[in-house]
Amino acid sequence: MLAILVEKGQITVGVSKYNSLNYRAKCVEENSVIIYCKMLERDIICEGTYSDLSLNGVEYDSAVAFVVAFNNLVFALDTLGYIEESIIDTTNVANGTYYPSSSGRTFGSYRNLSFTGKLIDGAGETTTLTLEATNDEDTTNADWIQVYGYDPKNNLAVNAHSVTNETKTFTWDFDDFNYKYFRLKITATAATNTVIIKMRRSI
Repeated sequence: MLAILVEKGQITVGVSKYNSLNYRAKCVEENSVIIYCKMLERDIICEGTYSDLSLNGVEYDSAVAFVVAFNNLVFALDTLGYIEESIIDTTNVANGTYYPSSSGRTFGSYRNLSFTGKLIDGAGETTTLTLEATNDEDTTNADWIQVYGYDPKNNLAVNAHSVTNETKTFTWDFDDFNYKYFRLKITATAATNTVIIKMRRSI
């Protein structure tokens, strides 16, 4: 899996970095995509099957979906100064699941981070959402620290959102979030739940 990271002003393909203002993605076959220089189309920095690529930690189910997501990310960052992503919208999330992964995601040049979403769990079961951060470049062995954010819905500082035998909607703000890496963690007593999380980062 080749990891592609789109941040403000920069695209990282594997270990190589490029100016994001100059590049776009397009489909070349049903399952294949390329990322190319819009001023010199033969300057291709990435070419492959969509299933072999991840974009900001997310894998897509078609070449078209990957291309649309990539071009929208570049436009949003370089033109609008923010990025919006659907992190998860699924059921039966297992205990100890991390998003986008256990290695987290770089926060880059952003300043603010926010989440909205919904947690649903059944009788006698609990699902808890937390956010962890670290500045350690060794994300595999790092000490990940659970951090507090502001809950605008209830006007509180909280370090978790939890639900037992109910449905809960939430908002969660992390302004001036000054960490290198972050990850979301799901703790669940049973994998019979629904988790929906939408994320926004801004500069």
